[in-house]
Amino acid sequence: MARRKSKKLSERIHARRRLKQRYGIDYTVLRPQILKEVKQGKTITLEKQSIRVSLRLAKINGMIFKFVWDKERREVVTFLPIEQDERPKLESMFEKPVELLESTEAKEAKEKPKRTDGRTFDSFRDFMVGCG
Repeated sequence: MARRKSKKLSERIHARRRLKQRYGIDYTVLRPQILKEVKQGKTITLEKQSIRVSLRLAKINGMIFKFVWDKERREVVTFLPIEQDERPKLESMFEKPVELLESTEAKEAKEKPKRTDGRTFDSFRDFMVGCG
């Protein structure tokens, strides 16, 4: 009796077929780049389809790819075709400058209440002792 394929493997096989069919590119070359882009947060989420599945865009080597991402399995489910009329709009999304986010330390420093001596409270207990 043959062993059943996992959902992750089935998604990977489907994505490989759709990428070859719709873009003419081999998935083994593109997969590591797509995973890296998702991990680094460089993809654009177009629509959240469910808790675990979202529609995303990635720009790799000058080409834009529209794909469905499974967050739980960390895998591309499928690649979708890009219509000619939507291509300019999608390309402009990647041209907009991305605002640099403040570091979490800078945000925390702003949000922490100050003590009378100018230092910040490190915990709730310190805060309560400082108030009393």
